[in-house]
Amino acid sequence: MVVPAALRKIERLSPLSDPAREALAKLLEKRVAFPAHHPIRVEGDEPDAIFLLLEGWAARVHHLTDGSRQISAFLLPGDLCDHQALLFAQLDHSISTLTGASVAVIGRRELLALAQAHPQVAQALWMAALLDESIARAWIINIGRRRAIHRLAHLLVELFVRMKIAGLTSDHG
Repeated sequence: MVVPAALRKIERLSPLSDPAREALAKLLEKRVAFPAHHPIRVEGDEPDAIFLLLEGWAARVHHLTDGSRQISAFLLPGDLCDHQALLFAQLDHSISTLTGASVAVIGRRELLALAQAHPQVAQALWMAALLDESIARAWIINIGRRRAIHRLAHLLVELFVRMKIAGLTSDHG
């Protein structure tokens, strides 16, 4: 059974036909669970699969030479953790869970074949990548130009809207 949040987010990005939905559901069957504060991927990994977050929260993390780290994105159910792995051979960031989490493990070849067979899936992947880029630009503006209170307000609204898209909110909570 497909986790509703993941499917809901994908279908909000690009409505799926019944055959595309069924094919995608089949790809989401292979799952792996991770405890809180656990690495899912490590910078430099050469993945042959893509991870789609089904449950829990995770983050894209960059580890600096002084031992510190910088979170560059929060990942919510329905988010592709490492969509760059579709085209790039090596990850330029790590992915770590913030809470206990479950991910679908989708083979790169299988996902590309699905996207070719069902253009709606390809469009959803493209939209997800563009959405990630848009959020990253907003984070850059937050770091560079907004006061702390405005950065926090922007982050809370961003997370609320993204959770609403995935069907993880009710009313205004």
